[in-house]
Amino acid sequence: MLFSFLALFLFSAGWRLLFSSRKKRVGTGELTMEAKRREQYQKIKVEIINCAGNYQIGKPVLEYLRQLGFNVYDVSYDKDTLPKTIVVERTDQDMKNAQILAKAIMQKKKRGFLRLETKIMPEIKKDIDSALFIDASLILGKDFSVYFPELERW
Repeated sequence: MLFSFLALFLFSAGWRLLFSSRKKRVGTGELTMEAKRREQYQKIKVEIINCAGNYQIGKPVLEYLRQLGFNVYDVSYDKDTLPKTIVVERTDQDMKNAQILAKAIMQKKKRGFLRLETKIMPEIKKDIDSALFIDASLILGKDFSVYFPELERW
């Protein structure tokens, strides 16, 4: 009786120890990935050009991108409106900065009967201009609420 109780106790304690150490390792890895992503974002200099027809959304988008870790330099408003949001690469021929920014604002939606996940990303273009001292431009279009759903009320 005593032997079976002792065996059960050691088994449950070992099991708990095994699973608690796994959780710690996974959690540390997630923090490391988040830290790496934030470090990557900090290296990218971004400007925001508001072509959505609503001059109020520039500042909340700036604050959101800064919370993610992006180095946002400027927000400007253009009276011309665009229907779609575009990310423009300004320095890298491989368009890595624009791709990182586009993935950061990408939204995932579940659609259809099977509830399959669809990724919605802005269009990416390249217009290299080293005189700007900017790595990527985020041009907000009228569809800005697709990428920034919390700003839909604006």
